[in-house]
Amino acid sequence: MGLWAHLLVVPAAVALGALASRASVGGAAYGVAVLALGGVGAVVFGLTGSVAPWLAPPIMAAARTTAGDAATLTVLGLSGWALAWSAAVVGAYLWRRRAEG
Repeated sequence: MGLWAHLLVVPAAVALGALASRASVGGAAYGVAVLALGGVGAVVFGLTGSVAPWLAPPIMAAARTTAGDAATLTVLGLSGWALAWSAAVVGAYLWRRRAEG
């Protein structure tokens, strides 16, 4: 289960990295700020009781789930959430790149 949680973070990290890339934001300093705020936002919005947990990839939810026994439906739900979140972010990145080019 621990390996699954680590692998679940990879698509979200790639998506945040795409948003923070120089090609997307134009400058290195701005890209670092986007990446840092994205990382902090992933933790803050993922906390239990957050007002908008769907805004963040399920990093915190996966960590909580792997701390206990997870039902198959929970694992599938978190996996789907991670993939959908990552696909939406990468889609936004590609749309922005196409609009610029």
